[in-house]
Amino acid sequence: KNKTRIEQIDIYKSYLSEIETLELEVNSEERLEEELHYLNNFEKISTSLEVIKEKFSQENSPNTLLFEIQEKLMDLVPFDQDYEAYFKTIEAAYYTLNDLELKVSDSLSSMDFDRGRLNEIQQQLQEINRLKRKHNKTFDELIEYRDELRNDIYSLENITESMSNLVKEKERLYNETETYGEKLHAYRLEHKHQLEEKVIEILKTLDITHARFEIDVTRGKFSSSGISQITFNFSPNLGEPLKPLNDIASGGELSRVMLSFQTIFSQFNDHSLLILDEIDSGVSGVVASKMATRMKQISEYTQTIVISHLAQTVASADHHLFVDKTVEENRTVSVAKYLEHDEHIEEIARILSGNNITDEARQNALSLIEKF
Repeated sequence: KNKTRIEQIDIYKSYLSEIETLELEVNSEERLEEELHYLNNFEKISTSLEVIKEKFSQENSPNTLLFEIQEKLMDLVPFDQDYEAYFKTIEAAYYTLNDLELKVSDSLSSMDFDRGRLNEIQQQLQEINRLKRKHNKTFDELIEYRDELRNDIYSLENITESMSNLVKEKERLYNETETYGEKLHAYRLEHKHQLEEKVIEILKTLDITHARFEIDVTRGKFSSSGISQITFNFSPNLGEPLKPLNDIASGGELSRVMLSFQTIFSQFNDHSLLILDEIDSGVSGVVASKMATRMKQISEYTQTIVISHLAQTVASADHHLFVDKTVEENRTVSVAKYLEHDEHIEEIARILSGNNITDEARQNALSLIEKF
């Protein structure tokens, strides 16, 4: 691995050396091309300037002619004011030509064709184009690549130091996590009895009169939830031993335990929405009514959406959405419809009596709604 790293550094340094030799700057390619264009057209530029200078040095130069016209226009102004505007235009042109004469003279005196500079620019542009093709980059991307190479070389050359820093950071985070894990573990041990008592209290109101519920909190491996290994032990009936909840609870019992948790935690969670998917499965009759009442209480703390097939749960709701599934073009489509009051009663009556809805079923549905 170290050999591969050294080889990679050598390759990067080779690339960087080629690019740095050109001393690239933003827009420097454009400036080189402009200078090359000037040197390639030096003779044409020089000839044009010489011709202009010669015209200015003649007896009837543009300046002389404009000056004479200017004098004659001045003679005409007293007789026709319209000529004053022309006079000012010619006057401005006269001064512009004077400036041009000075500019041409200065340019000619400073012009110096440098064959060596021309060759240098041509070679530099050829090298730039070669590197652009080699790395498949534009000129601006080549500058960015140069900076990336510098950073990559630095990182590779200092990888040992970087690894050392990462190891130290890992140790720091591990120790910090362990500290928080210990605090959370101690908190769980201290407060587990309060949760046990509260769950049992709620289960009794849900017709599990002899419920026993205990929480085992032991030290476990690090995880996203801490260092505690937690087991919920449950006994629904008198005389039965405590066993892990998932091993012994029936569907109805498990639903009631889960509802107990939700009832307790909903008062402390800052969630704006709670979704309970068939949490009332496996229960009916009086127990179903009691669970519906509990869910109603939960909704006082958190907006609660309950997916249910029980009339009691549906009757306790403030709002009722009926979800229906249909097949369209060999695809199953789910449609949710908001039920108004009469539709709400009708759907509860259907749950109670089936598709053959009677007036008695409707009356029972209305009575169930009024109960909540």
